[in-house]
Amino acid sequence: MTTLTNITVKQAAALLGVTPQRVRALIKAGMLQAEKWGRDWQIDAESVEKRRKAMEQKIGVSPTRVRKMLQDGIIRGIRFGWDWQVEAGSVSARIAEQRKKKEAPFQGPPPE
Repeated sequence: MTTLTNITVKQAAALLGVTPQRVRALIKAGMLQAEKWGRDWQIDAESVEKRRKAMEQKIGVSPTRVRKMLQDGIIRGIRFGWDWQVEAGSVSARIAEQRKKKEAPFQGPPPE
C-alpha cells in the first residue's frame, strides 16, 4: 500500500456500519485494500473511505442510518444472516419524504 494510514478490521467495520466479518469479505473480494500483518488485517483507510462514500452515494444515506431506520421500523427489510436486504427505492423515498416535511413552510394554527 502506498498510504501510511491503516486501520483495523474493527475500525473499518465501525466506519462502514457493517460487521467485521463483512469487512473481511470485502477484503477477500478485493473491494478494500489491505495487508495481512501476522494474523491481523491492516486496511487502507482511504479505500474504506472510498467504499463508504460509494455506499452512501448508491442509496443516498449512510449504512449506519439505514440500520437505524430498520431498527426503528421506519423502513422494512429482510435479514440474511448478518446482512439486510432492503429495497433501495424505499430508503430513497423515505428520505425524500422526511426532507419534504423539514422544508415545508409552517402553516400556523388551523383556522377556527
